[in-house]
Amino acid sequence: MAIKNKVKGFEHIEIPEYFYYDNRYQSVSRYPVEGKGLFVPWNMIDDLDECFHRLLVLVPFQFNSLLVSTLSPSNDRQKKKLNTLQRDNRQMCNIRNFLKNWVKT
Repeated sequence: MAIKNKVKGFEHIEIPEYFYYDNRYQSVSRYPVEGKGLFVPWNMIDDLDECFHRLLVLVPFQFNSLLVSTLSPSNDRQKKKLNTLQRDNRQMCNIRNFLKNWVKT
């Protein structure tokens, strides 16, 4: 994966192999081919949320980001985005804690 060459600390991040195996999500979801499908396990959204959190903590520029403003909604549009983001998201508490601690420093 290309990210291993770009991000310090990535060696400690585990991305489920089915996310990138044989470039299926990248290719098959965009250009479907008969006989080649996608493996979508029941826990894919949980895995995706966890990966997002793990990658988020590697990004050193969260001040004034769209994510920070989404977590502190000031209008109905942002509240809808927040509701979508936090629905069944088991990582939301970790994300909020990370951003709260990061913004303080």
